[in-house]
Formats: sequence, C-alpha cells, structure tokens
Amino acid sequence: MYNSCIYTFTHVLLSTGVTREFEGIANHFESHPYVRLILKYDEALSHSIYAASDMFIIPSIFEPCGLTQMIAMRYGSIPITRKTGGLNDSVFDVDDDTIPLQFRNGFTFLKPDEQGVNNALERAFNHYMKNNENWQQLVQRDMKIDFSWDSSSTQYEELYEKSVARARAANHS
Repeated sequence: MYNSCIYTFTHVLLSTGVTREFEGIANHFESHPYVRLILKYDEALSHSIYAASDMFIIPSIFEPCGLTQMIAMRYGSIPITRKTGGLNDSVFDVDDDTIPLQFRNGFTFLKPDEQGVNNALERAFNHYMKNNENWQQLVQRDMKIDFSWDSSSTQYEELYEKSVARARAANHS
C-alpha cells in the first residue's frame, strides 16, 4: 500500500518593534496563502500561533532572558534558536552528544547568519519528516519541562546549601 504525506509549511510573523523594516514584506505577501506578517501586538493571536506551530524560530542576536522558547515548548512547539543569552541557557540541541539526552529539547545554531539558520532548520525539518516517533517524544518531553519558580527556587536552595556546607567545611579545616 502506498502511503503519502503532504507537508504544508506556513510562515507567520507576529511582531512589534520591527514594523518599519517589515512593512514592505508584509505588503508583498499580502495575498499569499502560506505567509502572514502581522505587525501588531495581539496576545490572543500569539497563543494561537504557539498552539498551531510545530517549530518556533527565535534567531535572536541578543536575548537577555527569553520567555518565547519556554512558552513555545509548553505548547509543544520545538524551538529553533541561536545560542545566545537565555536561549543558550534553556534550549539544548538534540544532536549535541555532550548534553544528556533528557535535556536535549530543540535545535540551535551559533552564527547569526543565513547558513547557521538554514542548517538548524534543515536538521529540524529532517528530524520532523523522518523520525516521527522521536519527534513526538521530543514534543512530549518539551511540554513537561518545568520552568516555574518552584523548580528554580528548589535548585537555588540546593545550590546555596551546598555552597554553605563547602564554606563551613573549609573553615573547619
């Protein structure tokens, strides 16, 4: 039996702050069936975009924290990010053998250029199309990651307790 799949890739940009740079592109793609540029703030629409996407590209040059990737993962959208700032602290490449498997949760690239982005996108698309079971496991794993303050505060408490214990041990020596 022949089994075929059709993949449709829709591109959406919801943004504020870059409006002037993208107005011409938005006008160019105004009637395109698979591309939308919405250059305004729309909270409800942003949640719909997260929920409908399989992958979320965050090619930031600079990212002090980054909530976008955390929200995307909660919705089951796999992040594709540049290794910078908070993105580097929370997105770990699925192909990085130096990271324990349970922590690998997205696709990353280092250089902020076309080649870097394209390489990460190609790896993500290949994984998506050729490894459906692994992709679903990745989605499930990402949706379960706890980025809450409860989890973070527990880790900080453990770190402080270890630091205090080391300091006391050093003082008694």
